[in-house]
Amino acid sequence: MKKRILSLVLALALVMSAAVVPAFAVTTEDLTKQRETEHFEFYCTDQDVKALDDLAKSFEGCYDRVTTDLGKAPSGKTKVNVYPDIQSFHSAMGDPNGADWFVGQAKNGEVYMTSPLNPGPAHTYDELIQIAVHEFTHIVINLFGNVPIYLHEGVACYEAGQYSGKYQELSAFITNQMQNNKVPSLSTLESAKSGADGLYEYSYAFVDFIARRYGFDKVIELLEGKPEALSNIRSSAFNQQWWQTLAELYVKDDSLTESMETENFVLVFSSQDSEVASELAFELEKCREKTTTDLKISSNMKQIIRIYPDNESYYEGLGFDSGDTFHVIFNSAIYCISPASLGSQSNRKDQIGKIVVQSEQILLYAVSRSLPYYLSYGISYHESGATISGLKDWVKGQADAGTLPTLMELEKNTAKNYDVYGYIYVEFVAQIFGYENLYDNLASLLEGESQEKVFSMTAQQLNEKWMAFLKDYDKMALPSNLDTADTWAKPEIISAVRKGFVPSDLQNNYRNAITREQFCQMAIMYLEYATGKDIQTILSERNLTIRQDAFVDTDNSYILAAYALGITKGTSGPSEEGPGVFDPDASISREMAATMLTRLSKALGNDTDNAADAGYTDIGRASSWAVNSINYCYASGVMKGANLTFSPKDTYTIQQSIATLDRMG
Repeated sequence: MKKRILSLVLALALVMSAAVVPAFAVTTEDLTKQRETEHFEFYCTDQDVKALDDLAKSFEGCYDRVTTDLGKAPSGKTKVNVYPDIQSFHSAMGDPNGADWFVGQAKNGEVYMTSPLNPGPAHTYDELIQIAVHEFTHIVINLFGNVPIYLHEGVACYEAGQYSGKYQELSAFITNQMQNNKVPSLSTLESAKSGADGLYEYSYAFVDFIARRYGFDKVIELLEGKPEALSNIRSSAFNQQWWQTLAELYVKDDSLTESMETENFVLVFSSQDSEVASELAFELEKCREKTTTDLKISSNMKQIIRIYPDNESYYEGLGFDSGDTFHVIFNSAIYCISPASLGSQSNRKDQIGKIVVQSEQILLYAVSRSLPYYLSYGISYHESGATISGLKDWVKGQADAGTLPTLMELEKNTAKNYDVYGYIYVEFVAQIFGYENLYDNLASLLEGESQEKVFSMTAQQLNEKWMAFLKDYDKMALPSNLDTADTWAKPEIISAVRKGFVPSDLQNNYRNAITREQFCQMAIMYLEYATGKDIQTILSERNLTIRQDAFVDTDNSYILAAYALGITKGTSGPSEEGPGVFDPDASISREMAATMLTRLSKALGNDTDNAADAGYTDIGRASSWAVNSINYCYASGVMKGANLTFSPKDTYTIQQSIATLDRMG
């Protein structure tokens, strides 16, 4: 009996011992080199190799951005030590009782971190992948020397985007802190210790504040320890500014109860504006993708859009009694009245367009603080697709009055109507120096290059060309009403008009839907251009004749020729019993356009059968008769979708029709 009791006691002791003694800790010496990339070497145990693909992607993916943003880079490859569990990591860091949130550290030029496969109770796999960027940023910051903890952590969080998708969480925290008078001053932040309550939240918010108000260059100067970076940084006035910005950006407004966070934007709005917020978010992201791609720029700053349901709440949110504006920028955030409250659909669309223009101006300002006003407006207008109506007559009036501004006046921000002239200036750059060079030229100007260097001309020569351009603006031998087209379509519209297959009545309102009749007319005019023969000769050579009674609702010669060539069949084709129906004024869908473009290509002698699958994710929405044509148009480069989607049922526009015909050769 005593032996049984002794055995039970020993067994219980072993169990208790197992509960309090950690498993064998893997040391740094136990890690072996498992992967090497361009800028990193990865050391881990065999069990963590399967996490290296994601880790390598995260580290290499952030390398160029972080080193470019901070202007420094490690001299060699950075060693990354990955421990299989949090206990091993804590032991290796000399902190066996470390907090659960402590999963990464940068020191001595190396990164030490817990494996994403076993991140501990405070984090997830994806968070560890993001923390990798945070720790590498610390490696780069260490190159500056002795940097305060709050700047270290703030810049690391900012570069890693660790508060992306957490606006509500950050807003709730800061709102509570404000209400309880716990928001720290700068001196409090400067003396904060690692792990202090709110350190990460406030450090991130402070770096974001400096970047928004003064530009990221000032963050770099603070890292460099330059006291003149912000001369009043320790004054009470600066603290008031810091606290006010926190309140404006993050403190909850009783009238704005909802939020939506996308890749580049945070929209805060009332529940009644959920639909318009989604519509606005879509337009903002669409434009942002275009601008960053066209100009090869980026920004870590998420733009905050506060959408107020009505005038009263809008002006209350601004702290004004009243005014005559619908939108305004504060601290790189946009405050606006809901587009849904502005009456007609056209007013709503116009307001959304103006907000998108403002968001692009904020982006450009973040990239280049010295950018002249006219360039900021001009690029923003063109990238957003916004237009200014009646420009030719307006410019002629300015020319007649002798009030046209010189380029020097625009550069110095002393010219009136700089927003309008900015729009015209982008057209000037495109038409004088080539649409194919437009974005490279704009990107160079955005980077601070002088016009003289970009265009290899003296200031006087450039100004002479500019003034001549303005004086001839109302009678330029270019496509009519080109300002009604999107920027992407303009080169192909110009090309098509010069080739002669765009009728004059289609040189306007390029974004409008094209009709079935108009598309047939352009298709036949293109066929004449491509073959160098008139339509009668083309039909005769193919032994084809026009059937005058093909359709009951049209006798248009272009439609009848297109029918004879098999380019169109009508909505219900003619038969032996009688004529069919064409519906000439109806718009066409993208799948209809693809089908007619493919038939036109076949009429030109091309093999259009059995095209390879284009891989569109929404091809199942297309009509069966259109699938091969959609694939053919993709393979031939004539017509493509966006982001692996084709949108077969969407309406086709005049500018899309002109562009796709021009791409045929």
